Amino acid sequence: MDYLSCYFTCYQFPCQVTNEGKMRRNPKITCLWPTALTVDPEGATPVQRARFLADHFGPVLFWRLSNQFCLQPGEEIFFQTPSRRTVLPMHLQYCLEGLRVLRSLHPELKVVYTLPDFSSILGFFASRNLRLKWIVDVWDHPLLPFYYYRNRGHIYKALLHWLIGRIVLSILPYADGIVCSILPDAFKGHVPDERIWDIPNGVDIKRVRSIAGLSEFPVNARCPKQFRVVYVGYVGRDRGIELILDIARQTWIDAGFEVTYTLVGPIIEHDKEWMQRKLQDLTLPNISTLGFLPWRDAIQIIASADACLFPFKSSPELDYIYPIKVLEYLALGKPVLSTKLKGVSRILRDNWNGFLLPGDEPAAWVGVLNHLRADRELYATIAANAWYTAERYDWQLIHGRLSNYLLQILGA
Repeated sequence: MDYLSCYFTCYQFPCQVTNEGKMRRNPKITCLWPTALTVDPEGATPVQRARFLADHFGPVLFWRLSNQFCLQPGEEIFFQTPSRRTVLPMHLQYCLEGLRVLRSLHPELKVVYTLPDFSSILGFFASRNLRLKWIVDVWDHPLLPFYYYRNRGHIYKALLHWLIGRIVLSILPYADGIVCSILPDAFKGHVPDERIWDIPNGVDIKRVRSIAGLSEFPVNARCPKQFRVVYVGYVGRDRGIELILDIARQTWIDAGFEVTYTLVGPIIEHDKEWMQRKLQDLTLPNISTLGFLPWRDAIQIIASADACLFPFKSSPELDYIYPIKVLEYLALGKPVLSTKLKGVSRILRDNWNGFLLPGDEPAAWVGVLNHLRADRELYATIAANAWYTAERYDWQLIHGRLSNYLLQILGA
């Protein structure tokens, strides 16, 4: 079957490589994902999931790929449609391309695997008309793009993604399985419980610790004189940057350079001017912003930290997530201070492997940091519990659970 040569080209190998060994084995599952754009590709869920699915079940077919995707030499598991100039809107073009692929694979195909975006419309169509099983992989709430664009003042895009999100929520009950990488409570009232596969996000333990130069827990965890606090992620008001600045200001007054703060990640566009004014007004010498760094560099910054922050505000799009950054913090044995969000609260136990704190009380965060600095035994205990907690979220274990569900679907 030459459907790949007809409809898809291999990313970075457009002319010669078709990976025939993998693609000619009559795959039972195919993933039709509209995009794989991410600023943090190596550690991102889409990349981890794509590699697992391609290695075990069949091709992962992207409509477009980010140039930042880091493929290993000879790796041929990501495919994309040829770039064609067309007068059709992007979403309609994707649906037509996806429909052609589904028809070309039928009847060998048993399962179509989509995301909770407009690719779900294809999954719904396939389940109703082509008698295929339909799986939806949810690592973000379907309405997250709506809130993202609304908060940034992009009204047209917000309305478009609100419509897509509502359509997706209305058709999710027809899916044969929901790979739920956010807290399942997010879908109460929308999807029957028996169709929700509770599979949280994960972390590549071996790779993260290798980059940091760690193989076993650093038993000599200490509380140094200069205590380094790190935040990695988008820098913006909805991600809790105001809280971090309030904490930094208070510790500067109390401890000077004994506590330093490092922010790693791009500043959200509409918050740049506000951020610059705020830093100028506060004049905090104990805080530094590094902007976007490659994933490996960010991991090394985390490894150098004494504590890490996850100060996200509670909101419909962020309340249910299992943040990979929190798992990476834990994997390196870092005490994590987090707002008490529903998803994070499932990973962290307060005063055991981290701290769950109110988002409107910077004094409480300062108090915890001071306690960690002063109490070496407490610091070592929290750090050890964090280290071993992360091992429950290794991608190998997470994907083993997903594999069991998929094999059940294929055998049904």
